[in-house]
Amino acid sequence: LEKPTISAVVCTRNRGDRIVATVNSILANTHPSFELLIIDQSTNDVTKTALLPFLNLPQVRYIQLNTVGTGHSRQTALLKAVGGVVAFTDDDCVVPPDWLNTLAAIFDRDATIGVTYGSVIPAEHDKSQGSVPNHIYVRSQTIRSLRQYAKSIGMGANMALKREACLAIGGIDRNLGPGSRFFSGEDHDIAIRALVNGWAVHETADTFVIHDGFRSHTEFRTLTRRDWYAIGAVHAKYAKCKSSSILPLIMFNAFVRGIWQPLALIGQGKRPQGFRRFIYYWEGFSAGFRSEVACRQQLYLPIEGKFQETISQGLQEQPLTES
Repeated sequence: LEKPTISAVVCTRNRGDRIVATVNSILANTHPSFELLIIDQSTNDVTKTALLPFLNLPQVRYIQLNTVGTGHSRQTALLKAVGGVVAFTDDDCVVPPDWLNTLAAIFDRDATIGVTYGSVIPAEHDKSQGSVPNHIYVRSQTIRSLRQYAKSIGMGANMALKREACLAIGGIDRNLGPGSRFFSGEDHDIAIRALVNGWAVHETADTFVIHDGFRSHTEFRTLTRRDWYAIGAVHAKYAKCKSSSILPLIMFNAFVRGIWQPLALIGQGKRPQGFRRFIYYWEGFSAGFRSEVACRQQLYLPIEGKFQETISQGLQEQPLTES
């Protein structure tokens, strides 16, 4: 087979047969040269069994890890991918047939782009019972500085990275992301590090994924706390390394989104809400600032006794066989 020019990636953990819809949608893409990597951190064989019918396809690779955390699985994908562009979606999303073509074209048009985010559209759901995390771009733009990026946060459910550029700056921080000690934020952090190192970040309204990740109101509040804690931890890393360019992001997220926007609801005749974001942000910032950082690559150092997996550990590709 010809070497793939783009790698699609799904990181999964205990999703079971729900991942089948994601995989089918990716394989229906019309890009002429792509591979699909499935990075599985499941604690049981249910997901593995659901994926068995796909393993005879030459463009599918299954990698089973004994690690925990999306930071680990995304970094594994970067290390193992063949394509020059690595496109990520989540195991509760479906993508359109032109998803990979659209993402690849963005990097082809502008060699300075290191990271691209697309829209994440919520699947149909009962809004009275909860909501689905989403992020929809109404216009496309290329961002070249942290000051420009202060109001932006893309979602890893629709994210593409220039592989060599991102590996050169350390790749994904394995201490970030769901399942890690900082709970989330690996997708936000890679954009910041790309910008700090001279790469552009592109936000595109030209493609999307549909997210079937319903959360009840209670679950969504927990998710909010997790994400805001992580944003604070991400920003603390750069503050600790004395990168003054992070100040616009700190000011906007902590004070504009954390205080001003909730207060502005009063002027609209609504009850102010959202102040807890300010608290969660500073909790994460404090935890991050107390942690050890390798400032040269702007990566959190592992905690002694945890997150000690080397790059070589857990990267063996394992054939799927029925047991």
